[in-house]
Amino acid sequence: MNIKPAKTKSTVVIPTDETPAHGKIVTFYSYKGGTGRSMALANAAWILASQGQRVLVIDWDLEAPGLHRYYCPFLEDSELIHTNGLIDFFSEFVNASRVIVHGSANSTPKASWFQPYTDLLRYAIPVDYEFEGKGCIDFVPAGRQGPAYGLNVGNFQWTEFYNSLGGGIFLEAVKQRLRNEYDYILIDSRTGLSDTSGICTVQMPDELVVFFTLNRQSVEGASSAAKSVTDQRKKPNGSPGMKIWPIPTRIDDAEKERLEIAREYARNVFSPYLWHLSRKERVEFWGMAEVPYQAFYAYEEILATIADSPDRVNSLLASMERLVSRISGGSVSQLKALPQIKRHELLKLFIKESPTTQAQKQTSIYISYSRRDMDISLVKAVIHRLESTTKAKVFWDELVLLGESWAGRLRSEISRADLVLFFVGPAWMESKFAKEEMALALGKNRRTIPILISGRISFAKIPAKLRDIKGLTLDLSAPNQREESLNQLVNNVRRVLQSLPSNNDASDPDDPQKGKWGGLSSRNGRVLTAKVSEESADWFEIILSVRRTSGAPLAGKVTFYLHPTYENEIEKVDAKNGQAKLRIWAYGAFTVGALLDDERTSLELDLAKIPGVPKKFAER
Repeated sequence: MNIKPAKTKSTVVIPTDETPAHGKIVTFYSYKGGTGRSMALANAAWILASQGQRVLVIDWDLEAPGLHRYYCPFLEDSELIHTNGLIDFFSEFVNASRVIVHGSANSTPKASWFQPYTDLLRYAIPVDYEFEGKGCIDFVPAGRQGPAYGLNVGNFQWTEFYNSLGGGIFLEAVKQRLRNEYDYILIDSRTGLSDTSGICTVQMPDELVVFFTLNRQSVEGASSAAKSVTDQRKKPNGSPGMKIWPIPTRIDDAEKERLEIAREYARNVFSPYLWHLSRKERVEFWGMAEVPYQAFYAYEEILATIADSPDRVNSLLASMERLVSRISGGSVSQLKALPQIKRHELLKLFIKESPTTQAQKQTSIYISYSRRDMDISLVKAVIHRLESTTKAKVFWDELVLLGESWAGRLRSEISRADLVLFFVGPAWMESKFAKEEMALALGKNRRTIPILISGRISFAKIPAKLRDIKGLTLDLSAPNQREESLNQLVNNVRRVLQSLPSNNDASDPDDPQKGKWGGLSSRNGRVLTAKVSEESADWFEIILSVRRTSGAPLAGKVTFYLHPTYENEIEKVDAKNGQAKLRIWAYGAFTVGALLDDERTSLELDLAKIPGVPKKFAER
């Protein structure tokens, strides 16, 4: 492998090999968010794996990770609460390098000392789906998600990584190992122009897919990135050295005249980067490259490989198949179709229930903030996005009416809220009202999310009770970061609301827990079981048990929700030795709910449907 330094301010190492030893590395890039880049990568990986290809996907969008959302039903740790990833991989190398290289005053380390640290697969987790043949998808997440994640990413020194620690050479060794293990390595790059996007677009890939929408800012930003890559990846003779595939997305035919003007502009701008296609092939490429806008995919992270019928030529799936045909050189051109029944079963894993089939009460969100931390325009922007995206009712202090008691109204709204958001900044920390809101929300066992306002307060200074709760960071440092951060906040809140117990008014009065906890007795590596035995003619002993089937050990409290005829219909049990047990007695069967893992996992078990239970118990 011959390498040379880039002739730019960046110190990204530029590979000069024309042909990879085996596996192909493809980076998916967009200058701006909202292009469907991550969605395209997730679908492309699935199509390749369905045809027997071994695929590794890497979430390199460290500032706004989200690729895992498309594989949630197939990941053991779907929220990445316990799973390390890419930032931990780099941190491990940097920490070792500081000790081995700079800490060795009396000896010179071997040139290959870093080889043991190049094994990125130690951080890969499987997408738990059985493809035919050797097909598989392994996934390297950005890192363990939590309030400390943003600090880990923000504190990583990319300049030191390259200039002082030999990061460029290290990445070349990483690439070689990945190529030896996989047929395709797909990288989800961060947006914009940065050190990490430069690594993903210049040093890492064999081919680059550039996504853009047909507005001028997106086209010009994406084409500038394509030009930079082309300039840096030229061969020694000056000819282009990397294939680039420009992909226009979110195409809506509503404004045909303006659409044609935008299309023509984009084709002219990107024409120099399709040097690897003949004139005829370029015409064919532009006719087939577009990704249509479909509202269905705007609200859920759902794979088109599962949601779309394979026989529709204008579907999102069809556009993904055409993309895969390009990056695979035509060796894979379509998804290996699933039987209709199997496809519908998989789709149910993504969509728990349809709003049209279940009447629900409007969920409510309470936001706690300080106007000295967040200006009123930002607060209104957050509220507008939350209400328009989640359809929830958001309460904030402006809704307190003249003549109302502040304290009384706030207590009332927090008590009925499904979710409480704490926007934590220095002024919020000093606020008497904020302390009362926090105490009331936690005392009422409301679902809460701490949101750390980046740059204004450190994680170590927030209240200890909030440090124990997984939260988010709101980055207001620049307009583009603010936009991405707001989108991440709204998407995460929407997912939390979807995971909450149903507020269905049409519940069975004889079995009120039924349907409130998701209907599954096993999920996220946890299972709720029950043993029923007859004590007398009228009473049955029931031993409820929650235990671990995979993933992290069960710890903390498990809350059991029983029939309201019990004196204590809510029972909290500490997990011991990886298991939580509750012994109760009942006259007949009913449905039990359970919340665990700090309320991240809900389980539901209908005692009447347990195999082998006494008939009279099940029928009472």
